[in-house]
Amino acid sequence: LLDIPSLDYINSVLESGNNGHTKLSCRLDAFSCRWVGNDKKLYKNLETQIAETSMSPNSPTSELGSSPFGPLSLRHSRKIFYSLIATMNTTFPDYDFSNVDVEDFKKEESLTCIINSIDTMLASVFLEYLLIQNDLWKAVDQAISLKESVVYSYIPDPDSNPFSEDGLLWSFNYFFYNKKLNRVVFLTGRAVNASSVNEDYESSSDEYFFDDFRMDV
Repeated sequence: LLDIPSLDYINSVLESGNNGHTKLSCRLDAFSCRWVGNDKKLYKNLETQIAETSMSPNSPTSELGSSPFGPLSLRHSRKIFYSLIATMNTTFPDYDFSNVDVEDFKKEESLTCIINSIDTMLASVFLEYLLIQNDLWKAVDQAISLKESVVYSYIPDPDSNPFSEDGLLWSFNYFFYNKKLNRVVFLTGRAVNASSVNEDYESSSDEYFFDDFRMDV
């Protein structure tokens, strides 16, 4: 995780983006793609998985063929794939993304469409978003150089989506990868209906209350 003050500022503003109807969770962080510590262990484990898959007689012929990152037979393509997994593992330490399918990722073709989509979603739940919109994209550009970056998205299968929860309105996970800088900027966000969050809390509180009541009796 890289320390970039402009991204920290955007995150501090986004944290205040909750309103009475919607709970917004959004993060914007930059990561180096250099392997250190646990990343090296992850890299070795994933390399082993890829090697075993390619040697299996039952593996699809496309497994090491085309992917959003290019042929996985190429080291650089695998490095991008592994880097995005490591990024999510760091951002969401309660989950382990080591076994995600490469097909859960998509290479985005239009940067303009992605920016417009993100702007629309954030503005729909954060009324003050337009006040920081330009600052957000300026910070991203300074951190990663958008014109020199490739954008990938993580779109997991609905049945195995770790971000699904009751009242989920939308979610997104975008990676801006710059090969020259050997860096990735990860922008992730989701909006949840606040009433669903409150209902879950009240339900949990009731369970604790009745458990305590039974214990007292």
